Parts: sequence; structure tokens; C-alpha cells
Amino acid sequence: MKKTILFCLMAAATVARGAVVYTENFENIISGANGWGNRAGGLMSVSGPSSLGSPASQALQGSFAASGSPLITDAFNISSGGNFVGDYTSLGVGGLTQFKFDLYAENAVPSDLFIYLVSGGVDYYSYQLNLSGMVVDSWRTFTVNLDGVGWSGPGDFSTALGSVSEVQSELTRNGTSAQAFYLDNSQTLDGPVSGSSAVPE
Repeated sequence: MKKTILFCLMAAATVARGAVVYTENFENIISGANGWGNRAGGLMSVSGPSSLGSPASQALQGSFAASGSPLITDAFNISSGGNFVGDYTSLGVGGLTQFKFDLYAENAVPSDLFIYLVSGGVDYYSYQLNLSGMVVDSWRTFTVNLDGVGWSGPGDFSTALGSVSEVQSELTRNGTSAQAFYLDNSQTLDGPVSGSSAVPE
């Protein structure tokens, strides 16, 4: 049974007013996953579309096989096309201001969740999301501001936005059992922002 929960990651966060520039809902995939996959060398098998969506019928599935090591990390990854890579300052109206995506945990809540932006194929910028209150068998919607607040990286974040070459939604599985996670409605937004529902750790 599908349950959709808008995930305001528990803080007294305000709702963002950005306008959607692009949405990848994994609904119109004939072969492949529209450029999405797992990070190079990763141990999570990514496939799509799956039959579980938020709220529509399809999503991108990431699966970890059972293993003796609990701390296995991998990421849903996009490094092609013009919707999630390129010059963020020129996309949309006045540049992109937010990411938004839905995540579903089928077997266990991940140990942690990060967003990574890779700038110029070299510099990595990370943002850690707070998973407090996330539960198994529920969709949650994460919104992350692209204003540099809460992000870690090697240089000026606003400069990095001019040459984004890769976006990663990175998670670490929880325990040693086989686990599956689903990504849906990955969006970029522009326009004014009044807050973020993705509270950093």
C-alpha cells in the first residue's frame, strides 16, 4: 500500500515558494533510467522503473544485497543531460534555488542520507539530511536549499553552482540484510525561498 507523507523533516521549517523547473518522475522510461544509475564502483544496484511510485506508478529502485558489512554506502547518481547538470545559475528563472525529491525505504531506514553536488568533475559539496522520524514503508519529501547554508565543500559554493557535473543522493544502508530504497519526483526549483524542510545534522 502506498503512503505519501510530505516530509517536513521535523523542524519548525517554513514551506518554500520556489517554482518547479524540471521533474524526473521516472514515468516515461523505455530502457535505462533517463541517465540515472548508481555511483561508479558502488554496491547498490539501481534499476527503473519499479512499480512503486509517489504517488504515480513508477520510481527508481536502489537495492543492496545482504552482506556481512553494515556500513555500505552508495548513491542514486545523475551525470548527464541538461536538467540536473550544467550551470545552475542560468537554469530556470534567475538560477536554481532548491532540490526536492521523494524517498521510500522498503526494509529499513538508511543510516544516513546526503546530497552531493560535484562541480567540474572534481570538487564535492555535501549536505547531510536529518532522518529523524523517517519510517519504513512510507514516502517522504526532502527539500534542500542551494544557498550554501549547511553545505560542506572545498571552496565558494555559489561558484560551484556554475559547473555542476554530477548530483548524488547518497545513502548508507542500516544493518546487513538486503534492503531496497526508491527515488521519485526528483525536482529542481527556482524562485524565492523562505526556508528548507531538509534540516542538516
